[in-house]
Amino acid sequence: MTERLTLDKLSDNPASEADFEEVQEYVGQVIPQVPYNEAATRDTIRHFALGLGDDNPLWSNLEYAKKTQFGDLAVPPTFILSHNNACASMGLERMLRLGSYWDISWSERVNCGDELTSTSTLIEPELINRHRGGFVIKQNAETVYKNQKGVEVARAVCGTMRIPKRGTGGAGYSLREHSYTPEDIAKIEANILAEVVRGDEPRYADEVTVGDTLQPIVKGPLTDMDSACWFAGYNIVSLGGPPLEIRVRSRAAEYMNIWADQWDGHVDPNFASEMGMPGAWMSGPAVYSWMCQLLTNWCGDDGFVERLTAAIRKPSVVGDTIWYRGTVTRVEGRTVFFDLRGDNQVGERVITGQASVLLPQR
Repeated sequence: MTERLTLDKLSDNPASEADFEEVQEYVGQVIPQVPYNEAATRDTIRHFALGLGDDNPLWSNLEYAKKTQFGDLAVPPTFILSHNNACASMGLERMLRLGSYWDISWSERVNCGDELTSTSTLIEPELINRHRGGFVIKQNAETVYKNQKGVEVARAVCGTMRIPKRGTGGAGYSLREHSYTPEDIAKIEANILAEVVRGDEPRYADEVTVGDTLQPIVKGPLTDMDSACWFAGYNIVSLGGPPLEIRVRSRAAEYMNIWADQWDGHVDPNFASEMGMPGAWMSGPAVYSWMCQLLTNWCGDDGFVERLTAAIRKPSVVGDTIWYRGTVTRVEGRTVFFDLRGDNQVGERVITGQASVLLPQR
């Protein structure tokens, strides 16, 4: 039996006012980040796209990309998260860190060959009152991304939920499993094969009408391999830290202690259950990036994703399948606006979003 997953299901050991006072002390602090992909090279771009499960030829087929305006591989918008995932946080070491909200605005394209730098600064946190009593803390940060010329290419605000760890009930969910019939799998495969990438056929704003729907994309049934492939392109270190011998030589005890709960939760369902999660959970940046793929499929090679704001409502875990859908809500000149959503196999809304895309002129 699948349990409904809601924010109200959080632990009976919620955040305290003292916890909130602690995180408020960190406001304004710049949090050091260690980039995984420092540059957008042909390899890092291709590895990120393939790890995302996005085989758009613009990201991975050099011969195709050379014939476009870019003259080389183009860069997926959310590639910047493989440089810095924007989930900066500090303190509350008794609590998990779960990225739950991203609001990213892109001002310039990241091009193949660009070198990236970024700065993450903690901003005012939020103390969220749960319906059944108690509070949960969302620690917020703003990250600015620049290229090698010092030009700002994107700006992100990210919210990280701080959830109690083992022994406290954690996120408050029960371990769940989902089985699929052969008919279920056949339908999912049909959805995957029906996915459309607009590609080199321009989409113009005057072709778009309010109420238009985007061709859905589906991710799943999610497996451990999906998670491993994502981390390989996004940030393999964040899956399990550096190899043991490097941790020992650097005496990086924090890799074994502070962050251990984060890593194991992505690969071990029993460990995840101890954290009160419904299973080994998927990376939040992946769930967000899949929503962005819905947009890049739709807008074609010449479209530009200007902004994507999305909130993760419920955990997505190994065994789940997520359908991403979108609807045009308005058109202003060359800019098209959308409402977006992702629902799992039992009809739960796992992510919601709003976006804007700039389309080419005739």
